[in-house]
Amino acid sequence: MDTIKAVSSAPGKTILFGEHSVVYSPNVAVATALSSLRIRSVVEASQAGGDRNGGGMIEANLRDVKEGGLGCRLRCCDVLELELWADEEAEGGLVPLGEEKISQIRKLVKEKGGVGEEEDVTPLVPLVALVGGVLGKKEWLERRNVKITVHSKSLPVGSGLGSSAAFCVSLSAALLSVREGGGEGVEAVPGREELEKINTWGYHGESIIHGAPSGIDNTVSTYGGCVKMRRVLHEGGAGSTEKEIFKLEEPIEVLITNTFVPKSTKGLVAGVRRRWEGERGVYEAIFKAMSEISESFLRGGWTLEGMNENVRVAQGLLRTIGVSHPALEMVVETSRVYGVESKLTGAGGGGCAISILHKKVDEETRQKVEKAMGGLAWEGEGEGGRERRTFEVVRTEAGGRGVTVGSW
Repeated sequence: MDTIKAVSSAPGKTILFGEHSVVYSPNVAVATALSSLRIRSVVEASQAGGDRNGGGMIEANLRDVKEGGLGCRLRCCDVLELELWADEEAEGGLVPLGEEKISQIRKLVKEKGGVGEEEDVTPLVPLVALVGGVLGKKEWLERRNVKITVHSKSLPVGSGLGSSAAFCVSLSAALLSVREGGGEGVEAVPGREELEKINTWGYHGESIIHGAPSGIDNTVSTYGGCVKMRRVLHEGGAGSTEKEIFKLEEPIEVLITNTFVPKSTKGLVAGVRRRWEGERGVYEAIFKAMSEISESFLRGGWTLEGMNENVRVAQGLLRTIGVSHPALEMVVETSRVYGVESKLTGAGGGGCAISILHKKVDEETRQKVEKAMGGLAWEGEGEGGRERRTFEVVRTEAGGRGVTVGSW
């Protein structure tokens, strides 16, 4: 059997408008793909000798998860014994893995994966689950060597830009392609049915990392463009997230500025809820205004002045509900000098800010803003005591293509 090869890449995401307010039904938020900030997965499968007890190996290398990378080597027969294989087309879809099965995967990686005793193997758990789930039919996996390499240098890990979803989506796409015989030529956007399968497996991997995610991040990473999302409450108090995919007429260029200020998403969300419970009338009016900004964006036809005003007001509302940070305000004030508005993205309290570069903003101004952002820094308490971190700025497109699959 010749070596089967596939390569796939998937983008990160950012929340353009509607952070926090979308938690409170029926308000709308807009998420969008960061088209050039991507995670790339390469999968190779080749024939292995021996029987089921001495056959193939799975070798994984996550190069950019941390300095020096993170990897493991596992026998295919050990992964097969976990019985992870699932049919994504079965009635009812994929069944989420329970805590017991996730613990079994973690134990396998720690005890037989060749990792250090103190190594955090968290990123390897969804990788093993996806390999076993997609390729784990006994007759397919038991006599093969599978090599997986994941690169994530262009998409910052752990910065609130959807890196875990991009990882799960890109890996799922490459694994599915190998299962079907490998990629073909230059990376391209898969067909509709393939995208549905990729999104299903991407969510499967995300649920291992986050428990019960909304599905927004993997949907944006799979399909690209923009996703309109709304929380819907059902009878009995249960809730779900409605998602609608939009394709922009053309991608929007943005600057993403990482302040490196640590944040607690859980704490920020809890703080907003506590204040909402104390002043429901006030906060629901604020959330409604945030939702209207999202709807305004989706209606399109933005002028430079209109876009800037929406971003300015959105940031002001986020500041009002207590989720901004002095480092984020530095970004806002700096870009405003050049006629460009910025806002926090995600939970706030640190992390990243987004500056939307309307098509009428000339290239000279774009470069000035980018340079000015890169000259900013924030001093605060870090793991090693007080430290000063210079902000990192990336220019990218929002609203472009999602996952792509090919060979090399």
